[in-house]
Amino acid sequence: MSARNPALEAQIAISASTDPAAYLVYADWLAEQGDPRGELITVSVALDKDPANATLVARARALHATHDAEWLGEAQHENLVLTWKHGFIDSALLGGADDDTPEITLGEIYARLAPLPVAALLRDLTFGAYTDDSGEPRWQTSWLVDNGVAPSLRRLAFDKGSYWDISWTHLDPLSPVYPLVPNLETLYLRIGHMSFGQIELPRLRDFEVYTGGFSDDNMASVVAANWPQLERLILRFGDSEDYGGTCALSDVLPLLASQRTPKLRHLGLGNAAFTDDLIEPLAKSPLVRQLATLDLSLGMMTDAGAQALARHADAFAHLTSINLGENYLTSDGIGAVKRALPSVTATAQKTDDDHRYCSINE
Repeated sequence: MSARNPALEAQIAISASTDPAAYLVYADWLAEQGDPRGELITVSVALDKDPANATLVARARALHATHDAEWLGEAQHENLVLTWKHGFIDSALLGGADDDTPEITLGEIYARLAPLPVAALLRDLTFGAYTDDSGEPRWQTSWLVDNGVAPSLRRLAFDKGSYWDISWTHLDPLSPVYPLVPNLETLYLRIGHMSFGQIELPRLRDFEVYTGGFSDDNMASVVAANWPQLERLILRFGDSEDYGGTCALSDVLPLLASQRTPKLRHLGLGNAAFTDDLIEPLAKSPLVRQLATLDLSLGMMTDAGAQALARHADAFAHLTSINLGENYLTSDGIGAVKRALPSVTATAQKTDDDHRYCSINE
């Protein structure tokens, strides 16, 4: 177990400092305690300036090889992937991209990781895939509530991985997490079923949801969210109530009229059955005027939607990118909208085989 100085950690965490001087102060303090992690910080800072220095690279590897067992203790696990920055764990992936987490839960891994001095400045945390014999795995927010969160955390993700069908996966209500992450800037959710509650994330800049089960309650939470710094909002809906995709066009319209996100520049309203009907409200929306990019991919847009975009080209002409990929556009529809709006991309269109569907579904 390494030494720890909460006061110095707070100075770095609160400011989200990338200034190497702040870390070198910590390195000096660790050296005074006889802690070899002080040397690791010094070597890491030097590598930032000279990343090809073979001597420094070799020394950093040697320090990790010698001391990681001490610094990580029982947190070491084949399903814990770490990156380091200046002697601290900078990012942690618990689980993986598949259901390959044997004999231990993600909560147990996190419970061992969270209190470690080397995790005190954790900035990026992902709860990935894991084994669950029930067949409907649930990612638990109690993992965070019970074990605490470093105030340095800037990115949090719950990602079901590639093994499970998305409609079988669940996330506990997120409301208990918001007070724990006041400095959070990015929240990424790739899960089938979830509940947001009252979103209070005053520093959040990026919110992305990858699901086929976006509900009307989820949309109400987004509309009422307190996130004045938000710059990027990417939502994906779904077309089947069987999988939780109950969000309708009428639920989205209040967002388009909202003035709660003055810094929003990138908006995604994808994987939707109602994309064609969304174009007219978008064209009239004051929110669209402040955007730089718009993503309407993965849904059920037809040539009717493309033609509506072309008719309202003036409302969208300022956008640098309009993504219409994986919809149901023909070459005629693509040609029409691209002539009116050169910023459109429309790759990998689906074909109508008598059953149209959103790309993210079951």
